[in-house]
Amino acid sequence: ENQYNEISDTLEKLTEQFEGQANKKQEYVEKIETINRIQTAQQDIINWLSAQSVLFEERFKMSSQKCTDLMTEQSNALKNQRRTEERVHDDLELKHSNTQSCLRKIDNSLKAIKVRKLKKTPENCMN
Repeated sequence: ENQYNEISDTLEKLTEQFEGQANKKQEYVEKIETINRIQTAQQDIINWLSAQSVLFEERFKMSSQKCTDLMTEQSNALKNQRRTEERVHDDLELKHSNTQSCLRKIDNSLKAIKVRKLKKTPENCMN
């Protein structure tokens, strides 16, 4: 009977150890599953951040290109404006020169008319 009690106690202790190990194993399994879920979530976050980075880079390139295009357009517009201003200035100088030339011709014509009138007037003839 003593031996039976010892065997019974030993079996009881082994059963308790086995149950304790089974519980620990279950805890470990649950912890590993939690770790796996966390790692999956971390990888999802990394993938999302990577995609956002690519989108940001594409948007930055587009914005940068738009800025470059606008600056080029503005530079070309300023060059065209300067050319137009130069043409207008040159046209005004030419028109001024032509006007001065016409005024001299008119002045010379008026002088010639006065001289002819003076030559034809009787007063002039008597002198």
